[in-house]
Amino acid sequence: MKIALIIGGTGQIGVYLANHLLKKNYKVFISSRKITNYKKNKFKILNIYKKINFIKLNLYKKKEILDLIKKTKPNNIYYLAGQSSVDKSFKNPKETIMSNFNGCKNVLEVLKEIKFSGKFLNTASSEIFGNQKGFKSLNKKLKPVSPYGKAKLRSFNLTKNFRKKFKLKTYNAILFNCDSILRPKNFVIPKICLSAIRAFNGDKQKIKFGDLNVVRDWGWVEEYVEGIYKITENKPNDIIIATGKFFKLKDLIKYAYNFFNLNWKDYIIQTNKLKRPQEIRVVKVNTKQTEHKIGWKAKTDGKKVILKLIKYYLKSK
Repeated sequence: MKIALIIGGTGQIGVYLANHLLKKNYKVFISSRKITNYKKNKFKILNIYKKINFIKLNLYKKKEILDLIKKTKPNNIYYLAGQSSVDKSFKNPKETIMSNFNGCKNVLEVLKEIKFSGKFLNTASSEIFGNQKGFKSLNKKLKPVSPYGKAKLRSFNLTKNFRKKFKLKTYNAILFNCDSILRPKNFVIPKICLSAIRAFNGDKQKIKFGDLNVVRDWGWVEEYVEGIYKITENKPNDIIIATGKFFKLKDLIKYAYNFFNLNWKDYIIQTNKLKRPQEIRVVKVNTKQTEHKIGWKAKTDGKKVILKLIKYYLKSK
C-alpha cells in the first residue's frame, strides 16, 4: 500500500484529494496546525473521517517536519498549506508569505536533507500570472499583484528550483478557481447561489458584490484533484489545472437567478467598497497543453458549478 501525506489538507481540496487517494488504495495522513471539529466535519461529509490519519504539524519547525516524514514514510507529499484568501492577503501579507512560502521551503529543505526519493507536489495558484494580457501562460512574465499571488509565485519558483538543482521529484499544480460543496459560503460562487435561493424564498435584501465584470475560469474541486493525481503519475513538471472556459461574474449571477426565473438586477448591488485594491480583471487559460501532458480535461465549467451548488444547497436545507 502506498502512503500519501497531505500537508495542510483540511481545506476543500485536501479533503477531496484524500478521498481520491483512498480510492487509489493509498493510506492517507493529513497534517494541520490544529485539528478542530469544524475541520473534521468536512471529512465526515464525504464519509472518510475514520479512514484518515490526522497529525498536528508546525511547519515552522523543521524537526517536526523531519519526524513526521520519518514516521509516515510517504511515497507522495502534497503541500496544500497556507492562507488562501486573496482578500485576507492584503490585510495580513506577513502571515500569507509565512504560510505559503516559508512552510513550503522548510519541507523542501528537509526532503533535500534526507534525499527523499518520493514525489512532492506544491499547489500554486492562477494568481501567480497577475495581469498578463490574453491567455495565462507560464511562457510569459509572471507578475502577481496580490501578496497571496506573490507568496505562491515564490513557492512555485522554489519547487521548480529544487527539481532542477537537487534532482528532487517536485511538481507544481497551478490551480485556477474551483468550488465544491465544502467551499466556505463567504466565497463568491457560494454567495451567488445562496443569494439566489434566498431571493426565491422571498428575501428582498439586496446583496452587495464588487466588480461584476471580472472574468474568471471556475471549476469543480472533485475533478481538479483527479488532475492533481494525474500530474504525479507523470514526470516532474509544472501543470495548469483549469477548465479552459471563462465567464464574467455578472453572467454567472444572471445564470443563478435565471434558474429561479428571477431578474438578478432586482437583488444585486455593485459597490466599490468590495473591490480589491489590485484586481486581476481577466483570467483566461488555454488547457490544451495540460490535456496533452497528463491526459486530463475538466468537464464542469462555471455554469455547471452554479447548478451543482444550487441543487446541493436546496437539497441540504
